Amino acid sequence: MPDQSNYIVVACEKCGKLYGSAPEKFNRDVVTFPCRACGATVTLKKPVPINIASLKNRTNLDFQQPEGTSTVLFSTLGLTEKFLLFTIIPLILISIVVVFIADNRMRNLQQQTINSSTHVVRLVSENLIQQISQTVARQTRQYLFSHPDLRKINFNRDIYFKKVVLQKIGASGYTSLYEVAGDKGEWLTWADVDPKMVGQDMQSVKDRLGSEFDSYWRIITGVQSGGVSKGVYKWPDAKGQLREKFAVCTPVEGTPFVISASIFVDEITAPLKKIEAEGYHVASQIRITLVIILGVGLLLIFIILLLYGRSLTSKIKRIADWADAISLGEMESEPAKLHSKDEIGELTEAILRMQESIKLSIDRLRGRHGL
Repeated sequence: MPDQSNYIVVACEKCGKLYGSAPEKFNRDVVTFPCRACGATVTLKKPVPINIASLKNRTNLDFQQPEGTSTVLFSTLGLTEKFLLFTIIPLILISIVVVFIADNRMRNLQQQTINSSTHVVRLVSENLIQQISQTVARQTRQYLFSHPDLRKINFNRDIYFKKVVLQKIGASGYTSLYEVAGDKGEWLTWADVDPKMVGQDMQSVKDRLGSEFDSYWRIITGVQSGGVSKGVYKWPDAKGQLREKFAVCTPVEGTPFVISASIFVDEITAPLKKIEAEGYHVASQIRITLVIILGVGLLLIFIILLLYGRSLTSKIKRIADWADAISLGEMESEPAKLHSKDEIGELTEAILRMQESIKLSIDRLRGRHGL
């Protein structure tokens, strides 16, 4: 039985029946014969030997096997796949960059807005607390001068005096009254919402405040020059936790007393924290919406490109089948019914002209030989 490993095999274009022959049996370059199954013309071409050495020396071609599989991968992809691959990937990358930049700009703008709003609200609140401190100081001066017999030891017992001196500020803030240090160097509290503080030296809170005492003491004693003293220090809340507190100390004119108006800082910024949380929630929704819009857009582009790519490759396949039929001698084959006015239409017209030219040449040859 002859060795069939070197046989040249060809399939019928119409029915797919296989035919094979050994190369040494070829007596001409091209052999055509009718298919035994369907009668269609089958073309068998004799292989042309190639001298690799001479071809390499003449053309300087590199016949080394390429490394990696990228070339093989792209060569096996169809036109539609390549069309989608080189279109969708750049769009996805661009979309990712757009979302990242938009999200980063949005976060920066949001943070700048929050910071500016916090600064403005704190400034307005601090000015308001200062006005309260100055107003209470004036009212206290009027009350003391209208009640010269009121002793400081009774400040926290006089109901009417307490209504003037002890005024609530917000939910956690209040005003109080203390005395500038005298000969003994004691800074005594004479009116406070905490009865335990009345008559106590204000330096007694040093153990409670620890390292935060210096900030507190600097603000309290800042009125020695006769001016208003204000600033932020940390003070224990009802749970004993140290929280930032803003205080304004205003001297009561003509007396050794000082009105202190204070409030926890987080109470001032609490509304802004809520707005900030709502802002982050809205920004998150915007980001999700943006991603959805881009995702839907990319999906629509993918579908459009897929349909267009398949339509394009279908036209090219029909033209290729038509050209194959012509190459097999089917001069009467119908041209692909393509009515495109683009390059596909121009290619169709060119093949049609080629088909007509080949038919005329064949007719002339037959006429010369009397066939």
